Amino acid sequence: DARYRDLQKVERNFRTVKTTFLEIRPIFLRKAERTKAHVFVAMLALKITRRFEAALRQTFGSTEDDPAAITPDDALVALGRLTYLYTTDRNGQRHTHLPRPDDQQAKILSAIGLSFPLKAKADKLAA
Repeated sequence: DARYRDLQKVERNFRTVKTTFLEIRPIFLRKAERTKAHVFVAMLALKITRRFEAALRQTFGSTEDDPAAITPDDALVALGRLTYLYTTDRNGQRHTHLPRPDDQQAKILSAIGLSFPLKAKADKLAA
């Protein structure tokens, strides 16, 4: 029974790597070192994805329990709206403006253990 569950997990992980969230496609590498690096990056991405999903599920539940629960895709769309805004003043000084995360973004960031910076770093003169 435990082996069957382990096999299900392995199959689910391969399915995730190849489709759905990660969409990693086969690439053809000639050197063993590059093949190992590709597999390492794919497995690292899978590990990060699983942790991301678990943190969201722990905070927001699952769509099985609540149809309005935040899915990983929903979270990525919401976080994708956080962008730096750049302006250049008359003296050529470039300024970075940070948006404030909205309520949903703040909850997602908190769920995954990240904080958004409150102040931007000083920029250099525009070229």
